[in-house]
Amino acid sequence: MELKKIATNSLPQLLIAFQTAIAPLLEIGNIEEWDGRTLKEREEKIREIGLILVGKCIVILLEKLASSEEAQLKAIEQTKGWWRTKTKKNGTKPWTRFAALAP
Repeated sequence: MELKKIATNSLPQLLIAFQTAIAPLLEIGNIEEWDGRTLKEREEKIREIGLILVGKCIVILLEKLASSEEAQLKAIEQTKGWWRTKTKKNGTKPWTRFAALAP
């Protein structure tokens, strides 16, 4: 199971996929075949898989924040001072028939 191809918001499933992807890279095998290049290749693969996992965890966090009504209300409250006076919730402006005709 390739970690990049997993489209899930379930942390346990992501961790299982991570463990499956990383386990072969942690096996030493025949120590006689090891050299600096082998170590570097393994290190890079482990780092890449780890960064993919981190990215997927950030996606889970952002999706939880986006679906949380409490977080949305807090964001609105904290950013209200940045809004233009004619801006309403979600960045929309009041539309008038004459505004569309104006040059």
